[in-house]
Amino acid sequence: MNTPSSSPASPSHRTSAPGQGSPGGRSRSLALALRLYPGGYRDRYGEEIATVAAEATAGRGRAARWHEAASVAGHALRLRAGLTPDRSGARLAAVAAPFVVAVAAGQHLALVLRLPHTEPPLTFPWTDMVGGVPYAIALTAAALWSLSLLSVLGGHWQPARAAAVLAALAVLGARLDYVNDAFVRFDPLLVLENLLVMGLPHLLWAVLLLSAPRDLLTTSWSTRACAAATAAITFLAASAGWQEGARAATPAVVVTLAAVLALPTRDRSLPLAVVLAALPLLFFTYEQTLMGTMGESGVGRNPATVLLALPLLLVALGLPLLNRRRTRRPSPATAPHDTIR
Repeated sequence: MNTPSSSPASPSHRTSAPGQGSPGGRSRSLALALRLYPGGYRDRYGEEIATVAAEATAGRGRAARWHEAASVAGHALRLRAGLTPDRSGARLAAVAAPFVVAVAAGQHLALVLRLPHTEPPLTFPWTDMVGGVPYAIALTAAALWSLSLLSVLGGHWQPARAAAVLAALAVLGARLDYVNDAFVRFDPLLVLENLLVMGLPHLLWAVLLLSAPRDLLTTSWSTRACAAATAAITFLAASAGWQEGARAATPAVVVTLAAVLALPTRDRSLPLAVVLAALPLLFFTYEQTLMGTMGESGVGRNPATVLLALPLLLVALGLPLLNRRRTRRPSPATAPHDTIR
């Protein structure tokens, strides 16, 4: 469903009584979703959105009305957050989205389809833990991220984002369950340390995907080929990074090389998008090593935890600040209003 055009709603739409909406009536779920819009936008386009939503769900049952209301609510929240195609932060998230899905899928496939002589961090066979989560959760996350990647390769971003968010929630929930004792003892730094490796990076991936406006998520063949290649490279790089010796530097070298190769491209946000998408992989690969090294040097685990959390904190603060900027010359793909889907 598309957002209204810049022209006002037709008189027949505007004369509808409040709460009545279009023919067929306005469902309660849709009415609640419309309240999420900024006041000015709701006054201008609310009746038109309600009319189109009612027509789209006429005779389709309650589930269809809920789905439509959820789509409207999502669009309203994106407007509230400024996640529209003319915003710099939203454009950066859209550029990063294919890399996010590819890197996450490659990393999780490497966790459950382990190559010989590879052992991911926080893997304890005697407790059935793989990469800091129970094996069942690791397998579930790998399946969901793979489904997300396949959806991107098929040109379907909506199921791709849904599967990715489910994977992130599964991993974050497993990490929260793991650090439950730390919550009981009110040790926030211990909680942060345990969430940092898998939970918070997954949250970063999910936020990037949800922040990307649908209009900017491309389905071109070049995007699909790049996503497939990135997933394969990530699988090999992650597996190499979990080995001893010089091979452990492989993920850092690959990410650095990818960012450097992206510098000459037209899109200035591409290098940063590559780094943002790969940041969770780098955290997962090197957090334990860096934590141990800093602890042995006398820094202590608590300051080390704070220092290692800084990049994620900078991302959390930087994206909203960047998103306040409007792009000067939006491309034709970004000029139309964002879609409600």
